[in-house]
Amino acid sequence: MSKKDSAKDEWYLPEDSRKHLEQLFEGLREPVALEVFTKAGENDPYNEAMTMFMRDVARLGSKIDVSFHDVVSEKAQKRDVTRSPTLLVAPDKYAIRYTGAPLGEEARTFIEILMLASHEQSGLSNLSQQILGELKEQRQVRVFISPT
Repeated sequence: MSKKDSAKDEWYLPEDSRKHLEQLFEGLREPVALEVFTKAGENDPYNEAMTMFMRDVARLGSKIDVSFHDVVSEKAQKRDVTRSPTLLVAPDKYAIRYTGAPLGEEARTFIEILMLASHEQSGLSNLSQQILGELKEQRQVRVFISPT
């Protein structure tokens, strides 16, 4: 077996996590596109973690399509991506963006968002949806997550 073949068979996620995610991803309804943007020489440990994690996620869910791009690319410019790493979730439908790698506690939130995007749901209560539906101006919501 060549080094290239063995690298393809290696996993970043532990086996118990893979089994759990594989079962969870069986419940995906609609395909979800994930776009990963990285830049060599900038936040390399996080770029590597993001790339390996997303490759595993793509291998575990048949309805998950992950593509990889450079921050210095036409695609990044089109999506207004300037930081490395950045992850876009279903960018043709939603404005969901992670900067940094969604690992540790952030991974749980990422998995929940992935599931919601596949089910085309927001996760908001009916009352929250009603209140937001009454807004007349465009709004941008930013959520910052930290384990602390």
